[in-house]
Amino acid sequence: MRKVQRFGLAILTTVALPLMVTPVSAQPVQFDVTNDNQTGWYGSISPRASFGYDLDLESDDFEVGTTTVDSVDISVDTDTGFGINGAVGYQFEDARAELELGFGTNTVDDVTVDGTEVDADGRLNNWTLAANGYYDIPTGSAFRPYVGAGVGIARLVADDVSVDLPVLGGADLDDSGVSFIFQAQAGLAYDFTEDASAFVGYRLQGIPGQDFSVADIDLNADTVLIHSAQVGARYRF
Repeated sequence: MRKVQRFGLAILTTVALPLMVTPVSAQPVQFDVTNDNQTGWYGSISPRASFGYDLDLESDDFEVGTTTVDSVDISVDTDTGFGINGAVGYQFEDARAELELGFGTNTVDDVTVDGTEVDADGRLNNWTLAANGYYDIPTGSAFRPYVGAGVGIARLVADDVSVDLPVLGGADLDDSGVSFIFQAQAGLAYDFTEDASAFVGYRLQGIPGQDFSVADIDLNADTVLIHSAQVGARYRF
């Protein structure tokens, strides 16, 4: 009987002893998507909605027959359009530098000449090449706000803008100009993986010093300001 008791006690001890010892649980592998210390080359693409803007022009004095006409103020008003930007850059942990190519287009809505509004057709297109710098604000999470600025060159194209001007009659503005561009950006990115991100943001572009010509009349443009809302994706390779 005592042997049976000892044998049963041994079995209970064997079973209970492992349960009395605190196990060391295996830690799950965490996949870091915060990008706080990531570096490397990346590419990005970002479609955008470009809100309507005005192209304000002032003509030089010009001749109509034997009459000299003083300068005329012209404002070309556009509807909301669209654009797309693509970039290649390098990420330095919380900072980024990139070279970006962009295109945007807006339909012309109307033209105002010395306070008189007339209907118009055509488009205003822009091509841009800019060097941008960004700061990605670390949050310790997959969400990262960003701010950025850039400079470069822009080509603003008046694509077959047709208008019936009070002074000149029917006229077509089909010309382009090249000048400096500056831009600023801000938004929020989300890191899906260590290499892939998506972002939404705001972009302001300024294009100063454009010159055009219509019916042999020189037109000098004020700085064009283009506001855009954008979404995009970025992948580090």
